[in-house]
Amino acid sequence: MMAHNVNLSNEYITAQASSGGALTNGGFLRFYDGVQPATADTPIVTQKMLAELRINNPAGNTMAGEFIFGDIAPEKSAPAGGKATWYRVVKADGKSAIRDGSIGKTGSDSDIELDNINIIVGAEIYIDDLKWKIPKGTKDK
Repeated sequence: MMAHNVNLSNEYITAQASSGGALTNGGFLRFYDGVQPATADTPIVTQKMLAELRINNPAGNTMAGEFIFGDIAPEKSAPAGGKATWYRVVKADGKSAIRDGSIGKTGSDSDIELDNINIIVGAEIYIDDLKWKIPKGTKDK
């Protein structure tokens, strides 16, 4: 049995980043507490939404296999307090999940890193920059 050895062209990963980013046009970036679901298709049951940031339309631009988001509108007043541990991005319809990932403190090597993961009710929550990188091959994972 051979090992997996997938390698993708620059054109392919750039197209993948572009199409994935386009799904987020006008969508939402939501921060949650608790345990991240097994997949982005798994419904949220007990986790509490701590913040919801609005993604621009268009969401951003693609460059060399990365989708680089433009400005993301901040959460002006966090609806709930707690420890942000994961995020979900949903389409503009507010329902269709696109992607989940981890949240951690700056330097934690999480998918999204925040200066402070402890969200306080009424706090303003913002992100300076967000990029999604598409791996070129199995060795990039």
